[in-house]
Amino acid sequence: MPDASRVLAAVRHLSRAPEVLRSSAVIDEWWPIASSYVGLRTLPLPFDVHCRDGAAYRLEEFYDIETLWQIYVRRVYDVRPEHRTILDAGANIGLFACYAAGASPGCVVHAVEPFPPTVRRLRETVQRNQLEERICIHDVALSSASGSASMSAVAPASQMVHVVHDSVGNGNDSAVAVPALTLAALIERIGADRIDLLKMDIEGSEYDVLGSASADTLAPVQSITLEYHRPDPQRPSAKRDLARHLAACGFTVAEDPADPAEYGLLHFSRRAHVGVTAPL
Repeated sequence: MPDASRVLAAVRHLSRAPEVLRSSAVIDEWWPIASSYVGLRTLPLPFDVHCRDGAAYRLEEFYDIETLWQIYVRRVYDVRPEHRTILDAGANIGLFACYAAGASPGCVVHAVEPFPPTVRRLRETVQRNQLEERICIHDVALSSASGSASMSAVAPASQMVHVVHDSVGNGNDSAVAVPALTLAALIERIGADRIDLLKMDIEGSEYDVLGSASADTLAPVQSITLEYHRPDPQRPSAKRDLARHLAACGFTVAEDPADPAEYGLLHFSRRAHVGVTAPL
């Protein structure tokens, strides 16, 4: 019997009823996942889930459930069957990479994830789905400069681990050193003339990484789905500034980058693409 707080949480999620129905079409174990997502019950973790597209995942924390929901039920990423090269920056445990491989059977996904414990789970996910030949793992952080970066090992969930700007050994005992590449260096390593989709969720580093990328660097990229975060107070920036920079590099944005929200998604496409253009 769910307690009162869970019932109230479920009532607040009534607007998501269509999503719950949609989940039954894409996830085998849809009811345990949906009821946990809307707050009716706690899902016992770890939990093995199977999707109707054939993908299988092991969920180990609540944010894995949330990520699964965003990708499979809300379909926040526009992966098209004709896509051939997809760059997944901030791959986490591989839910999007495997989803993209299923949605576009002819594509190769380059999954970028630097944090060692998360890379281990990413490799396990790719192996579980037998996608080693189609998902290439790059265990590096993206940064405005190649070399090394420090990542905070203290976070409520693996999805929130992020690059920090003080170096290991300078009073941050929880930081982990990882190799870092610029976006230009990563694209050169991949060797693709065209990147159909750049999905980026790198916990606040998007301002440094994309803001320092030139128009030439971004020339192969046809579309970007960017999860933006509140900028580091010590390194202030804004999504509106980033949208202006990407506009100068030939992209149009589907949302209003002046919206005051500190967290959300922005969808960019090449200006030749027909779509909504928000004022910058």
